[in-house]
Amino acid sequence: MSVEARSVEEHAHLITYDRWVMVAGQSAYFLVIALLYFFYVPVVPETQMTWWLILAGTVFVYILLFDVTLFVRNPLQDELLRFWRVLDTKHTMLFDFVAVGIIGLMLPYGTESHRLVTVAFCVGYVPLQMISDPQNVFGNRFSIVTVLGAFVVYLMIQGEFYAYVLATFMAIYGATLFYSSGVFRDVVVDAVRNRRAAEYATDRLRLALQEVSAERDAKTRFIAAVSHDLGQPLQAARLFNEQLSSGAAAVRDLALSGLTRSIGMAQDMLRQMLYHMQLEADAVTPHHQSVDLKATAKGVADQYSALAHAAGIKLGVAGRHTTMITDEVLLQRALGNLIQNSINHSGGSKILIGCRSNRKKLHIWILDNGVGIATGEDDSIFQDYEQGSNSRSLTRGGFGLGLASVRRLARVLGGEAVLDRRWKHGAGFCLTFPANRTSAV
Repeated sequence: MSVEARSVEEHAHLITYDRWVMVAGQSAYFLVIALLYFFYVPVVPETQMTWWLILAGTVFVYILLFDVTLFVRNPLQDELLRFWRVLDTKHTMLFDFVAVGIIGLMLPYGTESHRLVTVAFCVGYVPLQMISDPQNVFGNRFSIVTVLGAFVVYLMIQGEFYAYVLATFMAIYGATLFYSSGVFRDVVVDAVRNRRAAEYATDRLRLALQEVSAERDAKTRFIAAVSHDLGQPLQAARLFNEQLSSGAAAVRDLALSGLTRSIGMAQDMLRQMLYHMQLEADAVTPHHQSVDLKATAKGVADQYSALAHAAGIKLGVAGRHTTMITDEVLLQRALGNLIQNSINHSGGSKILIGCRSNRKKLHIWILDNGVGIATGEDDSIFQDYEQGSNSRSLTRGGFGLGLASVRRLARVLGGEAVLDRRWKHGAGFCLTFPANRTSAV
């Protein structure tokens, strides 16, 4: 049986096995047995009745001790299924022996009215047993064979025509129940399976609705970010453009320089937004080649050295030369986004790029000595249009796409981007890739 099928079976056992229902069923059974005793006692010899009372009393005491122990122990689900539920399925056999005792020890001394009551008992006893415990196919079929079988044997011994007819009816009835017990169990299991599938579908729908709601909120924040962050350089460009009409050459030169910077900032923002949309749409295809990671990291550091210097940040590279089969352009973009993120938001004075590999993984760290990332934001800062609450960039703006793009780039390259909490002196971001794509040189 597969793991999924076994779990469905166990779930069905939990649903159909209720201790209070079990006690109620047992109480009803012993009440019926008590009524049959009082009904038969006037006609049954004392010896036969004594033997039957010993059998019924023994079963009653054992069941009572079992129920008391079960309720006092109050086992957890796993123990309930593995031991107590399994043991309880055997109790039906004890009830069957008591019922067979009625047929074998008491019925031969009864009148027609006693036979009629016994027929009603046998006809109703087995289906009720099946309904109360549909999962116990073996026990239910044992009840059919023993109880109905004993009654059929009794009828055949009578040697009368009506007894043969009734015995035939009981045999057909028993065969039908014997087959139906397996079908009944399958129906219960299928119902549980369908119920679990419906619950799973409901959970998936709820998650999908949450994702849609989160995406809608993110798009709303994105539109607000665009209107604010992109509006700043465009507004500055408009003001600088107005200054170009000034007659003073020095003012025009400053205005032209400011206009160029504003347009460049707007272009960078639009370029970042469009590239992130490409990543989001899985429209970026890596072109793998052998890459010297330390040389690549140094090239990215050189590219951002002027920006880091302007922010008063020292930018360095550490680690030995290691080659990796990857897309150098995409890797450079991921490292550049991490460096720019640290420059813009860390508020620190140092940024270090480090590379290290072992037998299992290759790690590329970007470490800074800034304010770090607030607790609980390890994953949210990699979400679209999100920025860390500790950001020291109150005026630079941005769409909150840098780290989200880094994570997508890392996954395109077959790795992962995470926040490494082991670095306690600021923020430590790490790109991790499988080691089988690297080799030391």
